[in-house]
Amino acid sequence: MDILDSKWNCSVCIDSRQGGRPENQDCYACADTPIGFAVVVCDGMGGGPGGANASTLAVQAILQHLNSCQPSADVQAALKNAVGSANSLLRQTVLDHIELQGMGTTCVVAVVNGKTATVAHVGDSRLYQVRGTKVLFRTADHSVVGEMVRRGELTEEDARRAANSNVITRALGITDVVEPEIDRLSLAPADRLALCTDGVWGAMSEAQVVALISDNKSLREVVRQTMDSVEMMGRAKPGYDNLTLGIVRIAAPKAPRKPRGKMFMALLGLMLVASLGLNAYFYMSSAPKVKSYSQDQSYSEDQQWDAKHTQYVAPHDDSATRQKSTQDDAPHVDYSKDENPDSNLEYQYLKRESRQKDDTIRKLRQQIEQALNAKPVAPTARQHTNKSRITERIVKNLKAMKEPQKDKVQATKAKRQYQQLILKDFEQLKNEYRRTNKSISDVERQINSRALTEVSPDGKPSAKSNQTIDYLVNTLNNMPVYPAK
Repeated sequence: MDILDSKWNCSVCIDSRQGGRPENQDCYACADTPIGFAVVVCDGMGGGPGGANASTLAVQAILQHLNSCQPSADVQAALKNAVGSANSLLRQTVLDHIELQGMGTTCVVAVVNGKTATVAHVGDSRLYQVRGTKVLFRTADHSVVGEMVRRGELTEEDARRAANSNVITRALGITDVVEPEIDRLSLAPADRLALCTDGVWGAMSEAQVVALISDNKSLREVVRQTMDSVEMMGRAKPGYDNLTLGIVRIAAPKAPRKPRGKMFMALLGLMLVASLGLNAYFYMSSAPKVKSYSQDQSYSEDQQWDAKHTQYVAPHDDSATRQKSTQDDAPHVDYSKDENPDSNLEYQYLKRESRQKDDTIRKLRQQIEQALNAKPVAPTARQHTNKSRITERIVKNLKAMKEPQKDKVQATKAKRQYQQLILKDFEQLKNEYRRTNKSISDVERQINSRALTEVSPDGKPSAKSNQTIDYLVNTLNNMPVYPAK
């Protein structure tokens, strides 16, 4: 019983138990579809294998239709068509297999998309919308006692306890046309949508059900606690019903992420400004100082040159200097030569240091330009897990079973060989899951069934075999085998 996170800003936890019945005829599934996160719960009915087949086929058909929709499709219309498609599949299956006559199923489907949820239901499987401890919405049962409640002839509690409370007036697979009841709900963060069969809500009062599903605990704990309570009450009655409960929790909308590229560029800009400022400071502090003077000025020895701090710059026009000194009878000083041999070394060192700082600034600018022109990195591909590799191998072998053979004998032999390979891989897949999953149990039953290896006289797979293969491929493709993002 795991919590599955959807990309549609919600999480779900579902559990289904056999109760006091010989087999569990409930079925459920959930998946991300192009139009939203879909959760389906069905309660099958009919003798023998009819009920289990009806609920399984209905879940499969509904999810297949929703997965085939375009993202721009109208959700209400898509749900109506999905339920209609499931009803048509059940009617055709009954025509092909007379032993399944009388099978049918209820269904309740929810599609969560943003701030809305669209709900479709047929029969008495329910959906509750709970906010805090208050019930904002509950589907209306398509049953005899449900109609009496709406007419004011019975209370909800009287209807739950009535002997004919399980007599429904609408179901999939009973008539050629079925009309689902569709509702649209407004959602808020922390809302809970509880989808359940009558095995859950029929075991206790509605107040008790709401108190359990609105408990402020984790989804896993709430589902486990509710199912345990129902089973504890059911054990007092022999043959108590199958029970299935799935709770969807609406998460708070995620804050939009700021583009990392802008933050990176802002950081580079700050680094550039800081670098330019530091380089300018060090350059000015180490640059040679220039001191002006007059030609008649006399210089002391320490004024002529200080190798550590000051370098005097003088004009080097020798002819003008000699002419001036002749006229004024002043002593000639040749400033083009320096008596201190270290002065040229100091000047060369300052020039070299300036060039190095210019090179540093130029390299930094080139790095910024490269970052600005860099192309965005492609997203990392989804990583495969051991579960995904095994699943892909099973699906490949299932599809290979559809290939026609020369005759029935060869086709039967090939199908059984593929079946053995699939069973071997499936045992590994079961070990990869840490829990007993309803979908895993259904897949195992279908793999071991005779329907999988049925062959027509011309060596081609029978219609029932193709149907079983399609169901297995769809179920395996919808199982959570990739690591969460």
